[in-house]
Amino acid sequence: MKRADGRLQVTHNHHPLYTFVEDTAKGQTNGEGLNVFGAECYAVSAAGAKVEQSAAQTGGTAPMPGGGYGGYAGSGY
Repeated sequence: MKRADGRLQVTHNHHPLYTFVEDTAKGQTNGEGLNVFGAECYAVSAAGAKVEQSAAQTGGTAPMPGGGYGGYAGSGY
């Protein structure tokens, strides 16, 4: 979509996607789980799906969010 300043903004289902300022390298998800702009932010794949690590990747038994780098999305935009 085109922003008010004329620049293009990447979106998914009409929701803007953002990169997190503290993510400086591929694979970083420092903004994961932050509650900003009225919703929790999480990493999304290029297809727009929430990215979650498997138990094998995290060393635990439950999935944890993160591990991808497509952008951040939230449901409260």
